[in-house]
Amino acid sequence: MRTMILALGLGLGAAVTLAQAPAAPAKPAPELDQLTFFAGQWQCIGQAPASDLGPARPTRTKLTITRDLGGFAYGFRLAEEKTKDNPNPAQGMGFFAFDGAEKKLVVHSTDSFGTFVQASKGWEGDKMVVEGPGTVMDQKVQARDMFVKAGAAAFSHTYDLNLGGKWLTVVDEKCQKATAAGVKK
Repeated sequence: MRTMILALGLGLGAAVTLAQAPAAPAKPAPELDQLTFFAGQWQCIGQAPASDLGPARPTRTKLTITRDLGGFAYGFRLAEEKTKDNPNPAQGMGFFAFDGAEKKLVVHSTDSFGTFVQASKGWEGDKMVVEGPGTVMDQKVQARDMFVKAGAAAFSHTYDLNLGGKWLTVVDEKCQKATAAGVKK
């Protein structure tokens, strides 16, 4: 009995010691570093083709992407310019993070048309595809964003939705990184 009490006491003492040991601070996933390319301010110019979502129209979008949450995510904000041809411009925000269990980048976003949770394997060469479910104007959809690098300070972006089993391009644009003075590089 005495041996059992001694063993129990030692076991509890070890458990208390382990519970009191300080945990190592969490560190941002190194996989997020592949998004450094996007950090900064961007000016995007493109076209929204005619679709069930509206008539064809030119688009001009300001996009700002910053490392956020202590380095654990990249936050972004976008705002299309309101024009005569684009009276209901999109506005949105969200963030990229890394899901260590799934080993994928994840994107949570909301814009003036809906909300999305997407995932990506990351860059494959100069191309990254982000896709997943969302809701647009109260309809469940699948969304797909494709980014293609076009040098150190430019990329193309295509945004597609699967509506009724058919993929539809919603926006096709080219983006240039802006300098502090607002002049494109």
